[in-house]
Amino acid sequence: MEDSHISSRYIMMEYTQKKEVKRLIKVVEEVMKSVK
Repeated sequence: MEDSHISSRYIMMEYTQKKEVKRLIKVVEEVMKSVK
């Protein structure tokens, strides 16, 4: 039971990080556009 709880928490962390990465990529793309 504990193992599944830990793994689900880990999955949530991974998901949150992926969302943050996508947001970061969007920001970087916007900056590149404005630089050009």
